[in-house]
Amino acid sequence: MNQTIPSRPPTPAVLDLLERHFAPQSLERILTRGGRAVPRTLWERSLAAPLRDFLSRPGKEIRARLVETGYELAGGRRSVPPALAAMVELLHAGSLIVDDIQDGSAERRGRPTLHRRHGVPVALTAGNYLYFWPLLLVQEVALTDEAKLDIHRRVAETLVRCHHGQALDVAVRVTDLPRADVPAVVDAAARLKTGSLTALCLWLGGRAAEAAPPSLDALDKFGEEFGACLQMLDDLGGLLSARRRDKGHEDLLCARLTWPWAWLAGHVPAARYERLRQRAREVARGAAEVEGLAADLRAAVGRASAAPVRRRLRKAMDALRHQRGPSPALAALEREAERLEAMYA
Repeated sequence: MNQTIPSRPPTPAVLDLLERHFAPQSLERILTRGGRAVPRTLWERSLAAPLRDFLSRPGKEIRARLVETGYELAGGRRSVPPALAAMVELLHAGSLIVDDIQDGSAERRGRPTLHRRHGVPVALTAGNYLYFWPLLLVQEVALTDEAKLDIHRRVAETLVRCHHGQALDVAVRVTDLPRADVPAVVDAAARLKTGSLTALCLWLGGRAAEAAPPSLDALDKFGEEFGACLQMLDDLGGLLSARRRDKGHEDLLCARLTWPWAWLAGHVPAARYERLRQRAREVARGAAEVEGLAADLRAAVGRASAAPVRRRLRKAMDALRHQRGPSPALAALEREAERLEAMYA
């Protein structure tokens, strides 16, 4: 039976951080002379309100839970610092806002996308702001200076890796890429765009718990593979799941490099693959109906194409269990993975 992960209201930490960040004393500290003469109503209209609009929308908060999981797996004895979990949710929110602009998406988290509500310039500024604000939040975490420096460096590296993955996602079209290159490029994009951020989540939890380097490395490797698998299941779900059909159509209209194309490139005869790719060219230029191509891809891909992704996820889970040993946190992570598989695919 299919399951879904219900959306949750945003954690109080995220919205509390937003309100504190835009409080007069905080703005004065950050902006110094440059912001003192600006009425607070202008900051509210130009930045705080659009951010509040997006951050108040219920989401699944998978990444915040991964930070908590990394902390528990690494032997954290108290609770994970709230600002760390908030940081990854803010980074992810920024990526969604920018991604929606790039894809021309109409809806996000049950409401019109931010650029539809506030215009592209305001939404783009808000999305970019969410890439940089978490770097300031590092200073609010009760950790050693060495740990803060490590976290600051890791967040910066993650943003660079994510943008490499996004560059592949928006600039490389499946209609232009040689068939032999498709699986490797799809895998690289998934690891960089999604895997990097999920790896950051688990690594952050581990670093906050002062885990030893081997443990941090194991969390890091698992997080990257976990995120890559989620991206692949997300791509597949856009094609196979009726309730996610709009996402799949969006990918096809943009000729995106997605997991179904990677699977087809390695499994169907060359002539059939070329016919599908030619159909994709026609859809991209508006000469054919997108659902016709989607139906052809569904027939070619079939449900069995999710099996390799699930095997990758099980292998990654086994490797983490071998390194960390059995634990309630790992069992909870396995249950989460099962729910995510059902939701995406």
